[in-house]
Amino acid sequence: MLRSAALEPRDRFIANGTYLDSDQRSKFYSHASRREIESCAPDFQHHERFENVSHADFLNQMLYLDTKIFMTSLNLTYNDKMSMASSVEVRVPFLSRELAEFVAWNVPPRLKLKGRFALTTKHILRKAMRGVLPEEVLSQPKAGFAAPTDYWLAHDLREMTDDLLATDRIRERGLFRPAAVQRLIREHRSGRHDWAMQIWQFLTLELWMQNFLDRSNASREREAAQAAIA
Repeated sequence: MLRSAALEPRDRFIANGTYLDSDQRSKFYSHASRREIESCAPDFQHHERFENVSHADFLNQMLYLDTKIFMTSLNLTYNDKMSMASSVEVRVPFLSRELAEFVAWNVPPRLKLKGRFALTTKHILRKAMRGVLPEEVLSQPKAGFAAPTDYWLAHDLREMTDDLLATDRIRERGLFRPAAVQRLIREHRSGRHDWAMQIWQFLTLELWMQNFLDRSNASREREAAQAAIA
């Protein structure tokens, strides 16, 4: 929150949705990868979505951006993939198209987020459920379903972290500076900084590359070898 406090509202909202800002990311890139991506703007779609609803109240602008980018590419996608992988049928509440569209454009912002300083989220839902749900449930703050990433990195995934983010492996990939990634891990384990989610990003990226890039390359090499033999 501190690193984004001086930004314009739109840029502040976008910055608070990433674990590494542009300056921080730049410190991790290798020279080769920095040259390839330095002209790219990773947040250009975010700004495009903001422009689509520039006439709306800023709260509705933020909700629109989350609907178009965050929910579709992260929350709902993961929910769908993980439930199917576990043979579980999941229904996400309050996401019928008609209801979602009605609430988006007909419910005024002051009823979506009630108050000015001590804000109340889900204001309408809390009032609708009063007398139906216990007060302790109605007074609970809004919360997501977070995985115990910090604990996993310190225990169950510690060995995997050392393996997947080893200096030689990172250098072979050529995307990041090994010393910068290793410093991130050391600072986290020493308690100097909480880099759990940042390390998690490096881990999941490496696993993704192994599953989708390395296997594809290996398949093409096998096919080329078989074709040469034939």
